[in-house]
Amino acid sequence: MSQNNYRDKVEAHRQSIEVAGSDAQTNPGRASRRAARSGQEKKNNNKLITILGSIFVLVPVLILVYFSFFANSGDKTTQDLANSDVNVQSSNGNGSSNSGAVATDDDKDKQTKAQQIEQEKAKKAAEAQEKAEKKKAAEEKAKKERIAKKKAAKEKAAKEKAAKEAAAKAAAQKAAAEKAAAKAAAAKAAAQKAAQEKAAKEAAEKAAAEKAAKEKAAKEAAGAAPNTTTSAYRQSIQNGYLHNASAGDTVQSISIRYYGSTAKAAQIRQLNGLSSDKVQAGVKIALPMQ
Repeated sequence: MSQNNYRDKVEAHRQSIEVAGSDAQTNPGRASRRAARSGQEKKNNNKLITILGSIFVLVPVLILVYFSFFANSGDKTTQDLANSDVNVQSSNGNGSSNSGAVATDDDKDKQTKAQQIEQEKAKKAAEAQEKAEKKKAAEEKAKKERIAKKKAAKEKAAKEKAAKEAAAKAAAQKAAAEKAAAKAAAAKAAAQKAAQEKAAKEAAEKAAAEKAAKEKAAKEAAGAAPNTTTSAYRQSIQNGYLHNASAGDTVQSISIRYYGSTAKAAQIRQLNGLSSDKVQAGVKIALPMQ
């Protein structure tokens, strides 16, 4: 039921009550009719003012709550209409005052509903704000988690890279150390081999020198043998210029024996090709012919 229908019904009830009251009076006087007309005009003016005030006050509110509270508003209006009928019938012609009271109660209901709407709006706005804040907090949390994960992954990659570099460096150092050790071992082995070869060579040279010295000593002890291949040696032997050496003979002793001095010792040594002064026993020593 709309607001205009509600007010028309209230006015119809009020007029029916006034008509019933006027019918109860028989043949009213001029003063009564004048008072009745004045009261009617006053009531009409009050009705117009009430309608206009209700329009200016209630229309904006009704526009706001029309769609959300239409069903409840209809039920409430029906109940208020029933209550107003009872009040109008019990007031004995005081319909204008009751109509104003009903309008006031309706205004209060509308204001209450408007307040409820505002509260609902405020509640929804608060819920929306809370939801937005929660969403923003969740996004910030997710962003921080992403940043933390990225940082952790970066730190992990850096640690793994550092570990790989350290392992590679340690392996390179180990390889270098092993190479240096192998080189040192090879150098040491080469030095030992060279030392061994040198020692062996020195030992061989020493042995050869000792052998030569022994042979020389043996030759010197045994005495030198003449070189019988030269023509001068053969000619001297053929001419009879020879000496059969015996043990203990020397070039000097032979020169003294045949020439009276050691003056021919050098010639005897040259003619026989002797390397020492001692002469081997049993050999033929050629003598210079002059």
